[in-house]
This record gives sequence, C-alpha cells and structure tokens, in this order.
Amino acid sequence: MLNERQTVSLSKLMSKMLRHSPEAFGLSLDSKDGSCPLNEPLDALRRRANGLL
Repeated sequence: MLNERQTVSLSKLMSKMLRHSPEAFGLSLDSKDGSCPLNEPLDALRRRANGLL
C-alpha cells in the first residue's frame, strides 16, 4: 500500500507520462482518443523503478 506522499508522486509521474511527455517514456498514444494499452505505462513504470529510464 502506498502512503500519501508516494500516491501523490505516482500521480504526478503518471500525468507526466500520459499528458506531457509520453514519447520520453516510450508510449504510443492513440491519435484519436489519447489511449494506449495498459501494459505500456506499466512497463515504463517498471523500467523507471529499475533505473532504466
């Protein structure tokens, strides 16, 4: 379970990944609705946690 600080930090990171710089995280967003397969942001989070991003 995440504490409040971790939750806020994760939320900010997800916003950066999905709204501001998806290409920096290797995400390909759909041009019509901005969606992507769930595994893409999850994989990006795992790479970041392992120091690969």
